[in-house]
Amino acid sequence: MFLPKLPILYDMASEVLTEGRYSSENETAGTKGVRPIRPKGANVPPSAMIFSDRHELPPEVKERRHQLMNRGMSAFAFVFAFVALMQYITFWNYNDDGIVDRHYTLLSVSINVALSLLASLFVFVNRVARRVLVYWWEVHIVSLHVAAIATMAALICHTYLAGSQNTMLTMTIPVASIVVMWVLGRGWAWFYWVVGSLALFSIQALEAGGYVHYFPLAGIDTFVFESFFLDFRYRLGNGLFYILGSTAPLIVFSQLHAELDRSQRAVMKANQKLEILASTDSLTGLLIRRAVLPKFDEEIDRAEREKRPLSVVILDIDNFKSVNDTYGHAVGDDVLRAVADVLRHSFRTYDLVARIGGEEFMIVLPGNDLHSGYELAERTRKLLAQRLIDVDGRVLRVTASFGVAQFEPGQGTTVDHLMRQADEAHYEAKRSGKDRVCLAEITRISA
Repeated sequence: MFLPKLPILYDMASEVLTEGRYSSENETAGTKGVRPIRPKGANVPPSAMIFSDRHELPPEVKERRHQLMNRGMSAFAFVFAFVALMQYITFWNYNDDGIVDRHYTLLSVSINVALSLLASLFVFVNRVARRVLVYWWEVHIVSLHVAAIATMAALICHTYLAGSQNTMLTMTIPVASIVVMWVLGRGWAWFYWVVGSLALFSIQALEAGGYVHYFPLAGIDTFVFESFFLDFRYRLGNGLFYILGSTAPLIVFSQLHAELDRSQRAVMKANQKLEILASTDSLTGLLIRRAVLPKFDEEIDRAEREKRPLSVVILDIDNFKSVNDTYGHAVGDDVLRAVADVLRHSFRTYDLVARIGGEEFMIVLPGNDLHSGYELAERTRKLLAQRLIDVDGRVLRVTASFGVAQFEPGQGTTVDHLMRQADEAHYEAKRSGKDRVCLAEITRISA
């Protein structure tokens, strides 16, 4: 169910609690300011579970829906303003003849003007949120709910003013619910239809009991209307028609929406599989060079924007060529998979771990300075050295040489420059005896 939360504050607090940026796990890892590995699913903001659909929409779909709704609301703002103007001019001309009630006419016009202003505010708020807020999609969903509630309330008011037994007006309630189905989903469509229908039936019950006046917009005596439209037989027939005329299209559109939803999920899954196949190494399951470099560039831009450190680690398996020559390429593949497995479990889920060459790997560590990058590389080096591979009864020990470099905001450092620094540091580790970690700023650090 929809809960009106403040997504920005909620997610900021949840991020601190779930990430534990300075938790005890950091102390055991020996790295200050290094965020621990997040639990599965923790990379999804909590508000996304409340405000989004059952499955997360791709960014391009969100962007397209956002643009379409802004265009639609801009059109609605114009339409409501035009209707209010025409309503004012037309009804006011008939006011002297007593055909319409002046006060209720102004009320009806005011409702349409309010809807026009609300639609304009919707467009303004969503455009500003898209530019300045990270959680702009949550703001968009909340705005849609506000617009749905206001529109349904306006339709109920108009139906009461122009006669709650007016079939054409009452059918605007299911029509509005079908629109809600497209923007918010099937569950919300039925929810708003039930709420709107209950409000409509309540008004009709009050009219039948004589508690409120029927057709208050009319400036003439409505006794003839009341004697016909409030007759029990007419109300019963009209009520049955409303129920059948509302539920039938809602059921049909719900089925169509469900089918489209299933098709969209199938396409999304297929696209995700294709994206994974195109961006990951088939042997190790890690990112490939072509896929990691754009992400690396994005992390540098983020570090520059947020004035946060970033470190990069490049490692190369020691004596890998002799492993292939001695034991064969099948064993070499086992070594690559073993190294990838150690790397995958040694870093956080949002760190970038990639195989960038034959036996060469790279890890991008957002938020970590040179010292914490060294600590993580050293810990990984020790774990890798403990990983033993059985080759026909013989034990093969795998080691690697590591190089670490740091990005500092404001220095204009590029991806190529940072990779070159880490690469030179890793070559220094090779020259210094292998199975060790070297820093880009320091000539050598012993194992």
